[in-house]
Amino acid sequence: MAKLVLHGVKTATSSGFEIYDVTHESLPKAGTYDVLLDDDHKPVCIILIDTVEVVPFSHVSAEHAFKEGEGDRALLSWQINHAKFFHRDYKKHKLVFNRHTSHVVLETFHVVFPTK
Repeated sequence: MAKLVLHGVKTATSSGFEIYDVTHESLPKAGTYDVLLDDDHKPVCIILIDTVEVVPFSHVSAEHAFKEGEGDRALLSWQINHAKFFHRDYKKHKLVFNRHTSHVVLETFHVVFPTK
């Protein structure tokens, strides 16, 4: 994923809204910075969060799916792959993910360091 971000292919991400409540984490906020880590937990880059939006899973747009930069970047692929991910993630937190009623947190961002 870090390579996709560094190459400007991945400019968005999503997470399960209901999980923030059970983990007592704050929702991401536009205008804040995050450090992106690689698989070895080493810093790769700094991103600035541009937008944050909470929507039902079923309302995620094709544009957002494309910005996530994964697979063929199509909405149907995004829905299939993310539904699987969210089912596992929700189950890990003793929650039930539902394509029709669960909400997702959509973030868009851009790399601010390193600069190209």
